[in-house]
Amino acid sequence: MIKAFPKDCRLHLSKFDFNTFGLPKTQQLKQLLSKRFDYFINLNIEGRLPLNSIAGLTNATCRIGYPVEKSIPFYDVLIGNPHSGGLVAYIDDLKHYLQKIG
Repeated sequence: MIKAFPKDCRLHLSKFDFNTFGLPKTQQLKQLLSKRFDYFINLNIEGRLPLNSIAGLTNATCRIGYPVEKSIPFYDVLIGNPHSGGLVAYIDDLKHYLQKIG
């Protein structure tokens, strides 16, 4: 894992942070998963296992993801239409519904 840059607070994960089964492998990733978050929003619309694994293991109050069949068990809320629109439409839907929440 590449550490967060002080100004943008982003974490950059790589395949080396996960084991063969898509579960967290590095101590840095395990520490991230132990932190409390209000929302976890996964922007991956392909349903990749490592990203779903993070969603399932994170300590977030609400996990938001894209509705592809293999992702359903990992999220509390699914937003978007997998039959049309792609990533741009998904982001527009996220903005719309998250603004309604406040």
